[in-house]
Amino acid sequence: MEFNHTNYAGDTSKIPSKLQIQHPSQLAKLLHRPAVLDIFLANLQLPVTPLLSLMKKPPLSDLIIALESILSYLEKENPYLLTYRFDVREGLEMQEGLRELLEILEWCSSNNHQITVIPVRHYYSPQEEREIIQKEQKIYQPWM
Repeated sequence: MEFNHTNYAGDTSKIPSKLQIQHPSQLAKLLHRPAVLDIFLANLQLPVTPLLSLMKKPPLSDLIIALESILSYLEKENPYLLTYRFDVREGLEMQEGLRELLEILEWCSSNNHQITVIPVRHYYSPQEEREIIQKEQKIYQPWM
């Protein structure tokens, strides 16, 4: 994960070490899965649109609402949504990554910081025989 953040005076500061993302690869993988994010948007009608287009730099408050809605759904209504689609370990780590990101965004909000979230996904492509570094999210095009 990459973050670019400043306070409203234009000063940069480090995000406190206690708020670092501990599950960056799982979080980036989730944020690069538009079909999974679309479940929250289309099927469940949760306000997650800002997470589908992070390169457009959505407002901090919209990102917080999106993360809170997903985490609330996962905690109260369907704790198995991610573990069913991925596996137990990875699904739980994705959920924890969402929680960690929410804590960073809440810290930014309470300290009058602006932030840009860039999910960086690293994976090996057997077809291309090389490591891929993906930063831009793909747009989900449902087939139906």
